[in-house]
Amino acid sequence: MKIGIIMPCPLQQQSISSHLRGHHHQDFMIAERLADLPYGPWPDMVLLADWAFLSPSEREFLLKKSCATPCLALIVIAPFLSGDDAHQLLHSGVADILSSASDLTGLTIAVQRHSLSLSSRRQWLCDQEQAAQILHHLTPREQDILRALHGGSSNKIAARLLGISPRTVEVHRANMLRRTGMASIADLLKIQSQMDQARAALERRNYGGLVLHENYAPNHAPIEPHLAPRASPPDRPSSMRWN
Repeated sequence: MKIGIIMPCPLQQQSISSHLRGHHHQDFMIAERLADLPYGPWPDMVLLADWAFLSPSEREFLLKKSCATPCLALIVIAPFLSGDDAHQLLHSGVADILSSASDLTGLTIAVQRHSLSLSSRRQWLCDQEQAAQILHHLTPREQDILRALHGGSSNKIAARLLGISPRTVEVHRANMLRRTGMASIADLLKIQSQMDQARAALERRNYGGLVLHENYAPNHAPIEPHLAPRASPPDRPSSMRWN
């Protein structure tokens, strides 16, 4: 796992990188400004950035890059940040917020935690890609049948829903196993369930892994980083409102 450091002070760069090397982190990308980092796709990386020394355009770029890159954990160092600003950052692509670059112990804990998280996420993405490749072997009709079976339908109910005979469903089931090399329909249903869960997680933008460092103390209101942003409930029709 690569560790990126964007800080204007060479002494801070050296202090942080030396401390992290002592905890088995060896692969670094170190820069004084964002423009000094390599152009193009970035590797899987935990990126430490001194937020105060970044321009508004650099901050915007990093937030967009973090949202668009599944295996990039952006940790910002921001000592003078209000609770509202911290909430906004955590819901805009920042993985963690530290109040000081001199707290090397806390910084190391944050880097190690997010390195493990990114390793798990990379494995998860590989599993999803493998599952997608398996399901890609199915024809559109076979995918329809698999979704019907995944929804709990029997062969007869799936046939009725799709306007085909139960015998045709049985033939398609046999073909699905032959195309994918799976031992049973239950194995295919597990893969379909895995893909549905992954799609749902991407759609709702799960923020469960975004946490503040335990030593971070905002200047104003306390922060509850484990709470995901919730949409306001729709207004009830007048006939359904309680008195």
